[in-house]
Amino acid sequence: MITKLSSSITKTNRKRPLRIAIDGRTIVHDRSGIGTYAERTVRSLLRIDSNNEYVLFLAKPNQQLDALNLKKIMIEGYE
Repeated sequence: MITKLSSSITKTNRKRPLRIAIDGRTIVHDRSGIGTYAERTVRSLLRIDSNNEYVLFLAKPNQQLDALNLKKIMIEGYE
C-alpha cells in the first residue's frame, strides 16, 4: 500500500525564511583543511540561496564573505 504524502509536507516554498546558524570559527585567513571546506560551503550556500538568513559565527573578521542575507557575529577569545 502506498500512502500519498500531504501536500503541505512536500511543498518547498516556505512563507517564512529559515534562520540558519553556522559555526565558522575555523574560517581564518591562513586556512587549510576544514577551514577551506567551511568557507567554500558558506560561499556556495550564499550564492545559491538568497531566501534564507544565515548567521555566521567567526573567530576573526572575514571581509571576503558577504551577502545581504548574512549576519556575522564575532566570538571573542576563541583562537
